[in-house]
Amino acid sequence: MKFIFYFTFLLLHSKIFCQDIDYAFKLFQEGKYQAAIFECDKILLVSPSNDEILYWRGYCKANTGDFYGAISDLNRAIQLNDFSKYFSIRGFSKEKLGIWKDAISDYNVYLKEFPNDLNHLDSRALCYLKLHEDKLALNDYDRILILDSSNNSALFWKGFILLNNRIIDEGCKYLFKAKQLGYVDQFKTLEKYCPK
Repeated sequence: MKFIFYFTFLLLHSKIFCQDIDYAFKLFQEGKYQAAIFECDKILLVSPSNDEILYWRGYCKANTGDFYGAISDLNRAIQLNDFSKYFSIRGFSKEKLGIWKDAISDYNVYLKEFPNDLNHLDSRALCYLKLHEDKLALNDYDRILILDSSNNSALFWKGFILLNNRIIDEGCKYLFKAKQLGYVDQFKTLEKYCPK
């Protein structure tokens, strides 16, 4: 009799637990990050080693500006399971905090699995720029432009780097192309350096 009661209790508990996970995931997908964090907190009380829930909560924290909290959750998730998506959000959080070298390391892990991800190539290139690593940034922007020759961000920043390194004509060529594709406001700040 005790076994049946215990089995019924476990079955009911696991059903409620699955409903909590489904609800947290729904909030996560809908971008209701604060509510999703609350639900993830409840789930982690019962299942503190659930790396996927730690990832969701870290993702939500990053999207609400709690970058240190996001890094903490993602560190724990990565200790449990080193999925590349965990490194992606941790890299984003480190980038937002200005921890450029560590962000690059995390983006490298992600890009090893997804080498053609334009957003992560762009993010890594911006980190390189912050560290004044122009050649490495140019490598990423060149890769982006091979994959998408009309990528505004890559065109603009490649032009900016070339201008910054006194390669005026070629830099202006990229900046004009970015302007034609919609980077008008950004171009205005550098327009005076480009002869008509």
